[in-house]
Amino acid sequence: MFYENYIRLCNRAGKSPSAVAQAVGLQKSTVTRWKRGALPTDATRFKIADYFGVPPDDLLRPPQDRPPLLPDGAGGSLDELRARFGMRVPD
Repeated sequence: MFYENYIRLCNRAGKSPSAVAQAVGLQKSTVTRWKRGALPTDATRFKIADYFGVPPDDLLRPPQDRPPLLPDGAGGSLDELRARFGMRVPD
């Protein structure tokens, strides 16, 4: 479950799984272990969740139990929402 969620988030961000692992201070080989079924430590899971801006528990949840993600490119800032959706959002 973790690995599938990790890959989904990497794809959504347009990053390779190895690049994200390195960005959070891990080795590329860590991704291979996850692919084989290993789970990250809690500290690593928190780093990955922080990188992607998701709750740490979402990395371990099945898809039907996770809240929906924002569309790609919708980071949530007011400027991004205005640009993406042409919305008028109060300051």
